[in-house]
Parts: sequence; structure tokens; C-alpha cells
Amino acid sequence: MKILSLIKKLVADGIIEKNEPISMSEITEIEKKLCVIFPDDIKEVYTYSNGFDAFDGNLQLYPMAIDDDFCILNASNSHRSWDWPIPQEMVIFGDNGCGEPYGFWLSEGKTETKCLIVQTGEIFEDKCLSIVANSFSDFLLIVLSFNLLDESKDNFTELTEYYEFDESIVVDDEELLFKNIKNVINPNLMNFTADPYRDLLNKKEVIEFAKP
Repeated sequence: MKILSLIKKLVADGIIEKNEPISMSEITEIEKKLCVIFPDDIKEVYTYSNGFDAFDGNLQLYPMAIDDDFCILNASNSHRSWDWPIPQEMVIFGDNGCGEPYGFWLSEGKTETKCLIVQTGEIFEDKCLSIVANSFSDFLLIVLSFNLLDESKDNFTELTEYYEFDESIVVDDEELLFKNIKNVINPNLMNFTADPYRDLLNKKEVIEFAKP
């Protein structure tokens, strides 16, 4: 999986702070507790590093299970207890460093080859969601590529080893840079901004979009 190669490169460069891996058997136990089945790309990343921080906290992937609110096992229910309107389908796995959670969109007990990645804002109403990516791998590629290019345009050549980007995506405007990267990797999401404060989707709209 190319995204794992990119993650390993960023660990070696000191950009990602790696955690100890989690075993497949431990992931299976968490799946049972959450009544979900994680797609393979999630398992592959977590059996390499059980969550990680990147770009000085601008991307935080929570560990699968620790004695804390901010782990995949507990995060969704913890946010619900804090009155966040987190749908049952949303399994929170991290945030953007500003406290706005990202989540896997998973149906109970259903085996899926990939899952949508959604984000919720501090809106506390039903229309609080955005669709960020078609899969966990795509999400990581979008967010890591954006941060690398936002940090330095000189990182473009290195990124082309992991995805066939065209140099035209590289612009100075941060918002347009993110949009360009997202739309190249997931062109079917062009109608979404990946910003919950703009998209303002509700659960039914995400369910409808997630249908095969």
C-alpha cells in the first residue's frame, strides 16, 4: 500500500511521531466491542503504528484503545456524552488539531472494502457533517500531501513517487491547494468542500451518498 510507504518515509523524516503497533487480534477485539468491521487499509496502518501525530499536531490519529476518551474505542461515545450529535455510523478516529473530529463511516456488522471519511464541526446540530474522502487511504494521502506542500512546494517531486499529481495543483492559496489535492484524488467529491461549516450535511445525506 503506497500510503504506508509514505507514512514510513515521514516517520524517518521526523514528521510523523510513530506509536507502537497494535496486533490484528487486538483490532478484532475492538471491532467486536464497536460492532463494526474495519476495512483492510485501516488495519494495515494501525498494525504499523497504533495512531500517530503529524505536522506538530495538525493531524492526530487516535490509538485504537487506551484508558482515555481520545481513542477509537471510546471517542464517539465520549463526544456524544459531551452533546456532540455523532451518528451511530461515525467511529471517531482522530482530529485536525483544533478539536474537530474525523470519523470512519461504518455500518454495524457490515464488511466493507473501504469506508467514507467524514468530519464534524462544533455545530451541535444535525447538519454538522462533511465528507472528506472515499477511504482511509485516500484521506491520509490528501491530508499528508496538503501539509507537505503547504510546508514547502519543494516537496512536490517527492510526492509524485506516491501519486501521479500534476504540478498545476500547487498554488499558494491554502484553501485552493487542499481543494486541488482532494479533487484529484477523489474527483467524485468535487461538490463537497470537506469543511463541515460549509457542507452542513446531515446523517441521511451521508447515508444516501454512501450507497453503492
